[in-house]
Amino acid sequence: MLENLVTNAFKYTEQGGASLSVSAVPDNSGKCDIIFRIEDTGIGIPDDALSHIYDIFYRVGGKKSHSVEGTGIGLAIVKELIDLMGGTIKAESMVGVGTTFTVRLTLEISDQLIEIEDQASTHYIAPDCRVLAVDDTPENLELLKTLLGRTMMRIDTALSGTEGIRLAVKNEYDIIILDYMMPEMDGIETLSNMKKKGINSVFIALTADAIAGTAAKMSAAGFAEYVTKPVDWQKFEQLLLKYVPKEKLAYESKRQSDLNPEQIQEISSRIENCELDIKYGLRRVDNSLDIYRKILLLFCNHFKQNFDKAEKHMGAMEWEQLCIIVHSLKSQAKGIGSNLLFRMAETMEQKLKQKDYIYAKQAFPLLKLQWERTNSHSSIIAETLPMNDHDTETDIETVHSLTEKAVRALKGNLWLDAREAVESLQKQDKQGNDYEMILQMIEKFDFKNALLKLNSIREDT
Repeated sequence: MLENLVTNAFKYTEQGGASLSVSAVPDNSGKCDIIFRIEDTGIGIPDDALSHIYDIFYRVGGKKSHSVEGTGIGLAIVKELIDLMGGTIKAESMVGVGTTFTVRLTLEISDQLIEIEDQASTHYIAPDCRVLAVDDTPENLELLKTLLGRTMMRIDTALSGTEGIRLAVKNEYDIIILDYMMPEMDGIETLSNMKKKGINSVFIALTADAIAGTAAKMSAAGFAEYVTKPVDWQKFEQLLLKYVPKEKLAYESKRQSDLNPEQIQEISSRIENCELDIKYGLRRVDNSLDIYRKILLLFCNHFKQNFDKAEKHMGAMEWEQLCIIVHSLKSQAKGIGSNLLFRMAETMEQKLKQKDYIYAKQAFPLLKLQWERTNSHSSIIAETLPMNDHDTETDIETVHSLTEKAVRALKGNLWLDAREAVESLQKQDKQGNDYEMILQMIEKFDFKNALLKLNSIREDT
């Protein structure tokens, strides 16, 4: 949204410049207005055009703006996104002087404060949050479970809308994730049938469509959010956080550390003409070495099956089935950091959708070559990535240090850290203290009473 407005500001400014400013105005009701101002010294917008700038395909000046590239749908998408977020956008302009766009969003101030020194060192977990993911591609479901694994959510999967409905009727889910493009019953139809059966979960759509009107279409169907493919998994994890019930939410310390640039360069240098951007792949999974290794292995494990299917469909000129395989390959390649394979798969998918089968026949051998190279390099990198050494000194820590660690963890709602510290205290306990009760409270996310109980033990000893 902001990227579009800032890009426009520079696009229509030949002299002077453009600026972005952000301010926050809290109120007494637990909410805060976030105000974005994008100002430029560009050509400006005539008064008679201001009321039309959010119309799809409308461009100020019409054909006179031939020197400025664009389709004319950018501001329409911006307006649609802001409306969906319950915000407002206002444009003020003077021809020859410049334009100012003011965006105002009202957000709730979270009461879930993490009382620890470094919030960047934690991530959330939700072991009691139940999620259903519905997608007709098994690899996509495996990938989703892998990438959301550290949240500890209980994720069930279904390979069709029909199977998804059966599970949603049988079980109670907090969140249901539906792939939009499924055969027989697509995501919107699946959601509609679930609603008819009284299922009131939060629905999130996964779709490859990022065109104007998609947000309105998904919202009208009943989706709380929609996420475009290939998915940015770190952002997706944070998006899900909005819909995890507060009573099912806790935090834990991150157990993985970043690879430094020298280590990344050293790993890449072991492979001639390395096909993967390791730094990009790690960044997409919040620098988790374990998760990145898993998605590399997932890509390799499904390589032969998918590769053989693609060859079969090409040989039989089954273009629709080939397009489905290539569509999935595009997302997988992006996720592991194989930018060249991603671009090649993206182009192949576009050509197949355009029914340019001559291009598909001639380009397919090159796609196969790149696919094989990426698979080979992924396997080598997965084996080369260093393993993380978790802290093994807990058992020899003093009771005092363990208690302090447990107190900090309970204050910060760090579920796993608190449990590990209290379990270590229980092992060293020689006075018969009731650490088991504290552990039961932690299991139920009752951090407040667990802390009270721990403090009472501390005062007695």
